[in-house]
Amino acid sequence: MVGYQWLIFSAALMFSLGVAAVESADSPEQSKPPSEAAAPEHHHHHEHPGDADAQDKGQPTPDSKAKNSAQEAQAERKTEAEGEAAATEEPEHHHHHEHPAEAAEVKVKPSSEEEEAHIHHEFKHEHHMMDMDAEGMVMNENTDNLPRDCPQLAGDVEITVRAGTKYAKEFPGTVFGFDQHEWKVEPCTRITVTFINEDKVRHQWMVHMLPKYIYPQGMFHLEVAGPGRRTGTFIVPSVEKTYFVHCDIAQHTEKGMKAQLKVGSGDQDFPSIPGLTAPNYPDPYETETSWSTIGSSLGAGLAGLGLAIVGLGRFKRKAVAKTKEAAQQQQVSKPEAKPRKWWSFGK
Repeated sequence: MVGYQWLIFSAALMFSLGVAAVESADSPEQSKPPSEAAAPEHHHHHEHPGDADAQDKGQPTPDSKAKNSAQEAQAERKTEAEGEAAATEEPEHHHHHEHPAEAAEVKVKPSSEEEEAHIHHEFKHEHHMMDMDAEGMVMNENTDNLPRDCPQLAGDVEITVRAGTKYAKEFPGTVFGFDQHEWKVEPCTRITVTFINEDKVRHQWMVHMLPKYIYPQGMFHLEVAGPGRRTGTFIVPSVEKTYFVHCDIAQHTEKGMKAQLKVGSGDQDFPSIPGLTAPNYPDPYETETSWSTIGSSLGAGLAGLGLAIVGLGRFKRKAVAKTKEAAQQQQVSKPEAKPRKWWSFGK
């Protein structure tokens, strides 16, 4: 430990001597020409006639002035060196003090709760207030962020959409359906959708092709995992356009859950919207014809004809048998006529 302290003291002393040398090099005396800098030492070895008179009168001589100024400068340098050495002798002392900059950094650093809240805010900002639980989800909701092309909000519209198998009954070839398949709104309208699922399976109400700088992946999304409802809001741009609406659960779109949202007059009609538009490629429900199919059909027809003939023969025989039986019964029930005698002929 003592060796370590001596090492620190030696380093501090060398540092102070170096600083003193730099200061002496920067002093006015060192900046003078060599002839002027050496002048004070030259006066120490020579006596001038006026020096004796000045000493007798008690006044300082030029040599004494120069000597005193040199001593004062040396004393000041010594004092500064000692102060720096004293400051460097206790380097560990500075480890126990907080500097203002460090304290400021500690104050600026957020707590764990603030950091978690910031992360949660960033998550909400990135996913635009995605609200999700076991019962459903609202994704990319937007209540007040106007699209770039909308100078102001045109108005508010509220719609209610129901989903279920019962809404597919009137459309042959579908299994699931919406109760409505088209909605019309004005440009820059804020739309609040209440989506009600009446089935025991998951359904969605999803709008595509919205501006991606507001809605990630260009979509607004409502989802309900079973019987229940979800409500969400979004704002459409000013462009007159038709937006595709559907359920993105596997095979639900193909099974009838398709619709469209028209902003203004729209720009198109999507195919295969139940009750609105015809499909691009309608299903003909045709079967493939082959000789085996023809043979099977003929065989089935002949078999049916044979069964019909047999059935008709049995029916005819039963009818004939019933007719005979009825005739026999009728003859038995009729009384026999008695022969008339010859003498009763005239009677």
